[in-house]
Amino acid sequence: MSRVEFHPLADEELTATALFYESRAPGLGADFLDEAERVANGLAELPVLRFGVVSGAWRCGGFLTACSIG
Repeated sequence: MSRVEFHPLADEELTATALFYESRAPGLGADFLDEAERVANGLAELPVLRFGVVSGAWRCGGFLTACSIG
């Protein structure tokens, strides 16, 4: 399985979003982070979507991701 690391700014945004969701309903922030990790890992497992690196970030399926896959 590939390892996925989020860009520090993306990680900060994920954390802030999770805290917001958690303030709305207990457990919702953790659910959000679990889903973000699940999606990122899913992208990492589909190398057909990877077509290059731009400014140090993968472009997956035409979308610039805020994570590195290594």
